[in-house]
Amino acid sequence: MMFKELTCLVVLTIACTGTYALSCLSCEHGYERLTYCNKVVQCFGEQACFVERVISLDGRRTKYLAGCRDISLCNGCSAKETKNLTDVTIRSDIAVCTECCVHSLCNTQGCGGVFEANSTSIRCFGCPEIYGNMSCNSLTLCDKRTQMCESAVIDPVKSHSHLNAVALGCGARNRCDFVKQLYMNMRTPLEDQKFHCCDSDLCNWEPPNNTSEVESLANKLTCPPDLVAPTTTTTTTTPAPATTTSTTKPAPTTTTTTATPAPVITTSTTTAAPTTKSTTTTPLPKMTSTCSFEDSMCNWSNMKSGDFDWILHHGSTPTDDTGPAADHTFGNASGKYVFIETSAPRTVNEKALLFSPLFVGTCLHFWYSMYGTSVGALKVMWQTSWNNTAPRHTIWELSGDQGPAWKQAYVPLEPHVLLHVIFEASVGNGYTGDIALDDISISDKPCPTVSIVG
Repeated sequence: MMFKELTCLVVLTIACTGTYALSCLSCEHGYERLTYCNKVVQCFGEQACFVERVISLDGRRTKYLAGCRDISLCNGCSAKETKNLTDVTIRSDIAVCTECCVHSLCNTQGCGGVFEANSTSIRCFGCPEIYGNMSCNSLTLCDKRTQMCESAVIDPVKSHSHLNAVALGCGARNRCDFVKQLYMNMRTPLEDQKFHCCDSDLCNWEPPNNTSEVESLANKLTCPPDLVAPTTTTTTTTPAPATTTSTTKPAPTTTTTTATPAPVITTSTTTAAPTTKSTTTTPLPKMTSTCSFEDSMCNWSNMKSGDFDWILHHGSTPTDDTGPAADHTFGNASGKYVFIETSAPRTVNEKALLFSPLFVGTCLHFWYSMYGTSVGALKVMWQTSWNNTAPRHTIWELSGDQGPAWKQAYVPLEPHVLLHVIFEASVGNGYTGDIALDDISISDKPCPTVSIVG
């Protein structure tokens, strides 16, 4: 791995200021599971996040590596390969999969690995104090049965800390529930809430993403036309004939191309054979995904521009006569899915936005539940950057009560485009309007001809 040396301020954890840094999960020495990676690093300049799965030369052991990698090693434009980047004579394993991505913490999944704790644990950012442009690079494991991930604004008067400093770590679940209910009862605006808890891995801090930098790096993951090296080139040429008063027999010639010299005939003219050239170019990297929401949001996140959040849940929704009775994956009370709760304090037309990591794919497939007499609408959109003001393209929408059963939809995506998918759910005119999603997948295969299947 290549890392550029930077001067960093060390305050309880490593933090860098100034130039935009990409935060990536890091496993320098490799672990059997991506879940065991326990720190975050900052990448700078022409670097992307990567995850790599390697197998030992004897074929008995598999492990994951993750961190920062020079972006020239992430595509087919460089003379260096994206696999087996190190000579096998000086390493004890072979890379069988390498995936790169260009927004913060995007390498928490890839090459078949997913960063998620077990059913009784949750992994959270753990930093006693961060502020300004500091980054939290430390992770901690919390007991999911009694704790949640927590972020709390530190009182600068009591703690002599910096203004707007935040503490990250594990919080008691009963305290989190109490404070959340208190904020709800007092109708405290989100921007005035000093204490936040959440229940999915790495949810208590969001590394910054500079939109222009992300787009610039994403563009470098593909090859410009003049840099694509062809993998197969076949050229057939026939030299142009000469006109002369004598006939000569050319000597045989051996070259790296196939050349058939035409006979020279007095006062005759022949036409050169057409030249045929076939070039195979390097396609965009395929970053497909499947998420069943079991124990994790799979890097899907709630957009801050939404009025409220999608909730990870299991069993039936809290309100009668709306929402699914169980998840779609397992069809039981323990299986999980995401949904919007439309009871008070929600009001009509409020929206929740579920945002995906960057993907390249041709078909979006998902299961949805829209059951209740006051169901609003569900919309699918895509955009090419993290910016909330970026243009969005609506590609699917549905409104109203669709019955109690889970239904599925296939939605074609823009091919060969790095994009984010957004699910927008809006509140209807009553409290029986819960909308749920489960088993979302993005594939590089074409969608079936039917877009919605009951």
